[in-house]
Amino acid sequence: MEIARLQGDNQAIRAEMQAMESRIEASLARMERKISERDAEQVQRDKDNLRWQVGLWIAAVVIIGVLIRWPA
Repeated sequence: MEIARLQGDNQAIRAEMQAMESRIEASLARMERKISERDAEQVQRDKDNLRWQVGLWIAAVVIIGVLIRWPA
């Protein structure tokens, strides 16, 4: 009688563990997807920031060149 109850408890615990494992796997997959999306956004931001920096440097060089060559 006691053995049957313990076996039933053991089966219930195994079922709960499998359910938890599937929830954990789903959460990990969701986190991996979000991380890859974040990485893609970060690459785009880095590219945009680099474009701005290059543009500002070019503008600064042009402005300084104009100021130096400006007829006095």
